[in-house]
Amino acid sequence: LGPAPATLIYSSPVVYTPAGATDPSVYIGVSSYADCPLVRGRVVQVDATTGAIQHQFYVVPEGCVGGGVWGSPVVDAQDGSLYFATGNGLPCVASPTYNEALIKVRASDLQVVSAWEVPASESSADNDFGSVPTLFSGTATKGGARRSLVGIGSKNGIFYVFDRTNLAAGPVIALHIAIGGTCGECGAGIIAPAAYDGSTLYIAGGAPPGGNGNKGVVDGFDPNALDTPLWIHGTSGILLGAVTAAPGIVVVSEGNQVLILNAHTGDTVATLPPSTGMYYAAPSISHGVLYAADTAGLLTAYSINGA
Repeated sequence: LGPAPATLIYSSPVVYTPAGATDPSVYIGVSSYADCPLVRGRVVQVDATTGAIQHQFYVVPEGCVGGGVWGSPVVDAQDGSLYFATGNGLPCVASPTYNEALIKVRASDLQVVSAWEVPASESSADNDFGSVPTLFSGTATKGGARRSLVGIGSKNGIFYVFDRTNLAAGPVIALHIAIGGTCGECGAGIIAPAAYDGSTLYIAGGAPPGGNGNKGVVDGFDPNALDTPLWIHGTSGILLGAVTAAPGIVVVSEGNQVLILNAHTGDTVATLPPSTGMYYAAPSISHGVLYAADTAGLLTAYSINGA
């Protein structure tokens, strides 16, 4: 999908069969390697059987560069759409550009349905979206009407929540989870994708504002009252991998260890033995076993039955 080393795929592919199709497609985001140099960011739809490219959505016009898609696309089967977010680009005289934006396209042909870009009023040193959208439902605020929502965190430290029917209208609420900054590996901004277990939204980010020395934070939210967290858990390690939710527990990769929290209170249930490497990826849980992979090259399995 592009020449190395300038072109890089950071995320996992998504497989989905769009309406009217008989065979599934594979969707993947394309970005540049650490902005050195910037390439045209895009999402590619590939035939799952043949590997042939079916459609491509370019974030910036031809002749421009940037708008990399680091995170995986997310499929909304309710209306056959695809959500993804983008990073920065260089100034471009052509239009449209969708830098530092959340975008909704049709899964069938990658045509834009709606989009929203971070406004100048909320700009920080780095407004990239390096995360993955999370689909959930709720009223967002007390007394509102229940609706389908989508949320995503930015490197400016804000987790934005939108009504899925109209991204362009702007967020219905913006949650200041972490301090903004250019270095996610240093504890700035939001890189880790959130999780939703059907009743609670779990958001992880970098160092919280006024966080008393914590390098990261995990917050539990009622999707019907997002203005006040149910609980807040500060961490001593950096949070980069996606939040993993299973019945009764929330699991995050915290620097060189894995942390298991009580989903209802945010209290620590268990801390797995530290690794000689770092945990950048999300833990996976299957049949009572937690799997965690680290930068030391180890994949470790832990029994969490009864946790």
